[in-house]
Amino acid sequence: MKKPDFEALHKVLLPSFREVIDEFSKSEDNEEVYAVVLDGNDEYGYLILSLNTEKALRKRIDEVYPEYENSDIFGLHGLKYNSGDFTFQDIATESSEFESLRKSYNQYLSCLTEKYLAESSDDTDEYFTCSSDTSEVDALVEQFSDVMARIIKDLKADLNKLDKTSNFIACHAFHDMDEETVERLMRKTVSDVDFDSCIPEVRKNQEFVDSIKALPIKQRINTWLKILSDYRISEFDSISSKFYEWHQPSEVATMLRERRIDAYPDIVNYLDEIIYLEQYRQEYSKEGVSIQKETKKAEISGVLLGGALAYV
Repeated sequence: MKKPDFEALHKVLLPSFREVIDEFSKSEDNEEVYAVVLDGNDEYGYLILSLNTEKALRKRIDEVYPEYENSDIFGLHGLKYNSGDFTFQDIATESSEFESLRKSYNQYLSCLTEKYLAESSDDTDEYFTCSSDTSEVDALVEQFSDVMARIIKDLKADLNKLDKTSNFIACHAFHDMDEETVERLMRKTVSDVDFDSCIPEVRKNQEFVDSIKALPIKQRINTWLKILSDYRISEFDSISSKFYEWHQPSEVATMLRERRIDAYPDIVNYLDEIIYLEQYRQEYSKEGVSIQKETKKAEISGVLLGGALAYV
């Protein structure tokens, strides 16, 4: 199967999006534009150019999300930069040429994905003439991402037609991205200075985590435990319950994000690894630690979390 032609994709899309921006720049809505996002579907290859203004954001909050607090609006995952809630969205990719390129991308991606998911190498389906190396799937999606980033960069002169805010950003995004991917894709086209200006919470969170990592180990552990106790984890009835049965990591991350402390991996690591090794290394041999590690880790996590207030 022929690989997607990303150069052709760029050639088709760039003038189309230039036209969209030019048209918007002449409208009465061109006022205080704070973000332009090229929103893509990395599975099917669809693309939407979205942009939003401060006025449109305020209206959206008043009409749809009046109960939202600042923590719901701002930040990396807040309403302000969620392109799905942008007022101005334009599908400028309806040409037959684009549709052909999009289908080529989708079919090739499906080829690689289905090959990877195949249970038997003896399957004779035509798709399985492709490589089974899973890195090829990631590489293909990354090429698609790079084309999107390149388009954003090539639109720089066109974006100057807009009435931009002082902290305007232009970036691209995929649907249903995890936190790491959201930031990584934004930074492809947004400078560190602009990123910190628009979303200072990320830098503040990292500074917070770094400040705790710099503490002596005992103080570091106590700090994490105190943070956990602040989320009332100690109120669970059974303090011997396993940590991962209480809260999945994603749920812990959500709780921490509410206070803009995006550091749950460090907390889990300290509770389930550092504390365990510090307190129990002399009780078991290396072999015993290896064999009993998972069971004992969960048990200790439950005890420590349940008794966090007393421990601190």
